[in-house]
Amino acid sequence: MTSSVNIGGQISIDSLPRYLPIVVYSLTYNALSIGLGLALVKIFKLPAWATPAITFNNTISFPLLLTQSLQSTGVLDNLLMGSNDDVSSAVTRAKSYFLVNAMIADSLTFGLGPRLLESSHTEDAPDKKEEQPQDDDSPEASRQIEEEDEEHARETEETSLLPNKAVRKGVLSERRIARLAQRGYHKLPSWMQTGLAGAWSFVSPPLIGATIGVIIGLVPALQTAFFAESQDGGFLNAWLTKSVENIGELFTALQVVVVGVKLSKGLCRMVFMLGNWTNTTQQC
Repeated sequence: MTSSVNIGGQISIDSLPRYLPIVVYSLTYNALSIGLGLALVKIFKLPAWATPAITFNNTISFPLLLTQSLQSTGVLDNLLMGSNDDVSSAVTRAKSYFLVNAMIADSLTFGLGPRLLESSHTEDAPDKKEEQPQDDDSPEASRQIEEEDEEHARETEETSLLPNKAVRKGVLSERRIARLAQRGYHKLPSWMQTGLAGAWSFVSPPLIGATIGVIIGLVPALQTAFFAESQDGGFLNAWLTKSVENIGELFTALQVVVVGVKLSKGLCRMVFMLGNWTNTTQQC
């Protein structure tokens, strides 16, 4: 959400070259980190998870919080004194740069992380049997649909408000589309299947959000509708863009909370392993 709003509001055909160094930098340092991790694993016989641990981290978005803090303290006012740029636009532009870097890093984490973790276990892993698409009339498919009907019958917070007949038709349609897509995928050449599987592994929520932002930014009509003032044609700005932006602003604060909880749990676990478990239990 944050990437869609910031990148969509900042990027345009004229400003697109400014993002090229960010993309090159992000890809370069991730490639160098992966190479360093693989070399250390090879030389020092480290476990396979050492490579993604060296390459990827969960603090890639912390500069967003730092930029907001510097803006609130007035430090950026002194740095930008005498320039034609105001603090608000400079901070927004800096956020878009940080988010492009974070988007690339997160996409590589989703795409390469599992492969790097499984690299040392490929030889010992059993061969996976290819799943064949099932017909809706098969006994297994009928049993799965009955189980889904029983789950829908139990009222939970995820229970659909639609009638059971409509829910059942929706499940059947979704299963039929998935079966057709799977059959079409199996008809493709093996090299194309491998390429599609590799490309799909890089698809992640940050990448989808950034892609939506780039499309909105590069289409003048969409950029006007989403980011212009209401009197200038931005009929989506007040109710949609601002709502998405407010929700996206929670991302940075939640990152701090998540990392803080992980550090606290790690400290408690370390003290517990050292033997001081009584005080640790009381404090944690």
